[in-house]
Amino acid sequence: MSASALLAAVRANPDDDLPRFVFADWLDENGDTDRAEFIRLQVELPRLIDAGDPRWMVVRQRAEELRREHGGRWTGGLRPLYPNSLPAFARGFVSKVYVRKSNDLPDWPEVIGRGLTDHPIEEITLADTPTEQRHRLLDSLHDWPHATALRRLQFIGGPTVTADEMTRLGTIPHLPRLTELDFGTCTFPADSLAALARTPLAASLLTLEVRGFEPSASVWCDALAGLITGSPVGRLAVYGGNDDGWATRVLGAVAGSRVNDLGIEYSAGGNADLEELIRSPHTGQLRRLDLDNHHATPAGFVRFFGEADVRSLAGFAAGPCWERDMQHAENAWAAVLASAAPLAELDVGFWDLSRADFTPVAAGRLGGARSLDLAYTGGGDATAAALREAGGGAELRSLSLYGAGVTDRGATALLACEFPRLEWLNLGENAIGDSTAAALREKFGDRVSLAAPTPGRE
Repeated sequence: MSASALLAAVRANPDDDLPRFVFADWLDENGDTDRAEFIRLQVELPRLIDAGDPRWMVVRQRAEELRREHGGRWTGGLRPLYPNSLPAFARGFVSKVYVRKSNDLPDWPEVIGRGLTDHPIEEITLADTPTEQRHRLLDSLHDWPHATALRRLQFIGGPTVTADEMTRLGTIPHLPRLTELDFGTCTFPADSLAALARTPLAASLLTLEVRGFEPSASVWCDALAGLITGSPVGRLAVYGGNDDGWATRVLGAVAGSRVNDLGIEYSAGGNADLEELIRSPHTGQLRRLDLDNHHATPAGFVRFFGEADVRSLAGFAAGPCWERDMQHAENAWAAVLASAAPLAELDVGFWDLSRADFTPVAAGRLGGARSLDLAYTGGGDATAAALREAGGGAELRSLSLYGAGVTDRGATALLACEFPRLEWLNLGENAIGDSTAAALREKFGDRVSLAAPTPGRE
């Protein structure tokens, strides 16, 4: 079988490891043993991490060595987009393409098209791209039968997403796996929601991130309800909302839908939004809630976690818009830990936890957590000591104590922890001495970030 036929099998079955192993075998037989090894290592890596097998760290290191040495050649047709860098690889192939406004490559859509023949690309991101250039991508997608593995399309910044663009995208016939649209930093008016709802894509959409509201909050949320009611959308993030009724309208739009991962972000509603979440019967089916850049206060979160139905809530994020909104957040922290929420992901960055009680953490309250973000909380050493008392984080993949006030004392406590699955430890902007930093690098290698401390934030 030819290489092109084997690559076609990988593209046609992007979730199946077997075609990748078959391709690796073919590479071995045809003299490219390094690429064959790289594919096998990257496919095996997630399994080893999930199993807590300590070999995963050696496997990741070897895979990264191979990527640095040979990645330029393996990038294939996408190389013109990465003249001075290397793309990220996942399970042996490039899976994401990122095009910036600063890109001066005139034929970049054609480059992506060629790259699709070499890799099962799953995500395309355009950053601050003018409308006419976005149209070039959407028009090109019609001509790329190799885009069958594409799952996610993202626009970061740039002009308003138009109804015409949604019609162009939603009627492309050969995108069977396109289920995620992220336009959260672009204005997405009601007529664009309505246009998307009229396309075949609406019937398979699983994730939608959009910024409202135009022409008004009520009209926009009515259009949102028309799109997601009866659809398979499970992850919904909406950005914006400068009136106090925004959360009420959003929750009204999702009522009766399949949404179980909800983001109400950059909302001015503050504690009123939390009150609405307490009253909404839809809250009980949420597995994840993201209130990033919010204006709620500790008192609001105490009520929310004390009164709302959070028995299914496995993920929670609530970064304040202004740090002063979450000053003296120890009571809110206690309410989070005392709640029935089975938290596996917790992000309370910028909450003031300098006087918080971490005893429940030491007793194992977050023992099943996979991701903890406590950046700029002021609870650094106490957090580290609690994790040590709990015996480390057996399930933790990511731990951020960036700027959280960690000193040598806290870092030493982390050195005593076993983190069998930890892929990322962020200790940047903390006052950690050179010898302790060296010990952290020796234990965690490139899994730890130790950026030098910087002056205090305003």
